[in-house]
Amino acid sequence: MTAGDPHDGATGSDPAAEVLKLLGLARRAGKLEVGFSAVERMAHRRSDALVMVARDMGPSQRRQVDGWPGVKVLTLPLDSSRLGEAMGRDKVAVTGLYDSGFRAGIMKLGLEA
Repeated sequence: MTAGDPHDGATGSDPAAEVLKLLGLARRAGKLEVGFSAVERMAHRRSDALVMVARDMGPSQRRQVDGWPGVKVLTLPLDSSRLGEAMGRDKVAVTGLYDSGFRAGIMKLGLEA
């Protein structure tokens, strides 16, 4: 690969697009939960859960998510409308996944906790 190769994972790529790409793959693989109730159930069952919240998630829901024990929570560079559009819904404020490969891919993007 050469410098600036769009496939080398270097910074400069659109983080939101990268997130959506990985979430789409995880969803098709059946490794993604979407929506508060589904993600909450997953978070309580799986110690390896990665929970991702939309940047405009309400403070009350965010406090609840932050209170789930042992769960890594990241803030996505997406609002709930854009995340929902990608998931085929009106709005989505929280998603979660539990596959180590997809988790590693998301973590490489350097998103904020």
